[in-house]
Amino acid sequence: EQFMEETERSLHDAIMIVRRARKNDAIVAGGGAVDMEVSKHLRDYARGVAGKEQMLISAYAKALGKNDAIVAGGGAVDMEVSKHLRDYARGVAGKEQMLISAYAKAL
Repeated sequence: EQFMEETERSLHDAIMIVRRARKNDAIVAGGGAVDMEVSKHLRDYARGVAGKEQMLISAYAKALGKNDAIVAGGGAVDMEVSKHLRDYARGVAGKEQMLISAYAKAL
C-alpha cells in the first residue's frame, strides 16, 4: 500500500512538472546541475594555479562533482558522504583539510 501511495505521489509530481513546463518556457536547472557547472569551472581554473592552492581548488571541485550522485540518490547518502569526507580530511593537512571538513559539515 505504501508503494502505491508513493507511486501515486511521484506520478502526480511528474504530471505537475510537465504542466508547469508547458505553461512557462523558463527552465531552472536542477538535479545538481549548478554544482556540476561550478565544479567544471573550478577544475579549469585550477589548471592555471600552482602549488597547494591548485590541490585545494581541485579537491573542492571534486567534492562538488560528487553532489550529483547525492541528489540522484534522493539525499539519502548525505550522511555517509559527509562521514567519508570527514575521514578523508583527517589524512590531509592545511587548507585542503579545512575546506574538505567545512564541505563535509555543510552536507
